[in-house]
Amino acid sequence: MAEEKKRSMIPLVISVMLFVVGLILGYYIWGLNREEQVDYKGFLQETIDYIATMEHKNKRLIDEVDRLETEVNMLQQKQIAGTTEKTDQLEALSQRITSLERENQDLKASITENARLAQENQELRQKIEELMGSGTADTPAVPATPEAPAPEQERQ
Repeated sequence: MAEEKKRSMIPLVISVMLFVVGLILGYYIWGLNREEQVDYKGFLQETIDYIATMEHKNKRLIDEVDRLETEVNMLQQKQIAGTTEKTDQLEALSQRITSLERENQDLKASITENARLAQENQELRQKIEELMGSGTADTPAVPATPEAPAPEQERQ
């Protein structure tokens, strides 16, 4: 029975202790400085100073943001101009490459044609020499024409 009383007293003692602690903390937080008069003018001045400081900082930040936005816009315009310039250069270089490739193909065709003509010229010379050899001996020999230049010489 004494043990049951002790067990039933524990929750009661804990709740009383919590109430007392709450009362002390409440008085400390809300009632400690009640005797002093609140200086509303000083508090208001501090608030005004704080607001003025914040407005000044806000104005500086707005100016800084405007300056940075202007700088970003200028950099974007430079980037666009550079991109456009590079695109134009790429187009010009691409056209130049295309024209050089066409010229290269034409030169290769010319080289092939020159080689074919040189071969044909050689065959015709041989036929002429055969005809000259089988014909009269009094006829003067046909002067030999120089061969077509080599492909390396023609490119230079």
